[in-house]
Amino acid sequence: MRIGIDFGTTRVVVASVDRGNFPLVHFETPDGQSTDWFPPVVAVRGDERLYGWQAVAAQEDDSWTVLRSLKRSLRSGDPHTELHAGGQVLPLRLLLSEMMAALRTQLVDHSNLGAQPNEPLEVFLGVPASANSNQRFLTEEAAQSAGFTVLGLMNEPSAAAIEYAYRNSAERRSRAGSGLLVYDMGGGTFDVSLLTLANPSIRLKPRMGYPISAATISTRFSPTLRLKPPATSRRSDRPSVTACWKSAAKRRNRSIPTRAKSPSILNARSPDGRRLRSRWIPITNDAGR
Repeated sequence: MRIGIDFGTTRVVVASVDRGNFPLVHFETPDGQSTDWFPPVVAVRGDERLYGWQAVAAQEDDSWTVLRSLKRSLRSGDPHTELHAGGQVLPLRLLLSEMMAALRTQLVDHSNLGAQPNEPLEVFLGVPASANSNQRFLTEEAAQSAGFTVLGLMNEPSAAAIEYAYRNSAERRSRAGSGLLVYDMGGGTFDVSLLTLANPSIRLKPRMGYPISAATISTRFSPTLRLKPPATSRRSDRPSVTACWKSAAKRRNRSIPTRAKSPSILNARSPDGRRLRSRWIPITNDAGR
């Protein structure tokens, strides 16, 4: 059986290959709900570790330390990177491998994929366009150690571009020679791919990746912070977004956040809608430096 995995920063999404269609796989949560994503969350308490929905449920217990957005640590991580959580020093490679193993178990036992326990699962992995060699190696290694057969890796916006071109073949023929820009504003990166539409093929141009994300924007910009650059007649005179942000933060007598260093309080909701409150640690990769 062949599947595609988008191992995202805040969500993991899986699609199956079914006679030319690629439906999303739905997972069953512990409370019996159905959802089309798997949470890349780790909960640590001493030598114990929980992943996915079990880790989400552990947020109700203050004795667990919850690590979210594990993929962020890959940005500057390497095979020797270690993370501190719950009084433990844990290798990043171990956490990624166990996360992938938990995902495979969820796919086999608690999803509509229909795979048998010993059935081989061939997978294509999505990675950010800006992913370096370490990121790609660690992602592929984690999947292989979890029992997946990795067929290859593909840049996430490129995968979306190919899918669009495949689904819109008639439009592709009518727009032969024109370009299509695809962007992916994810939880960890902002990726862009450009392809040229042709008949019967498409050509991917060089891709770009930027270390900015939806999570970064939502974290750094307060809902009450209003950026209103003064109107000017010349485009070159307009202040940049960064300059406006710094100016507004200064007026509000606030420091500009750069990198979280200490544990924070996580407010979230469980799959059944209950409010959760627990201590969590934003991953900053300081332990691996």
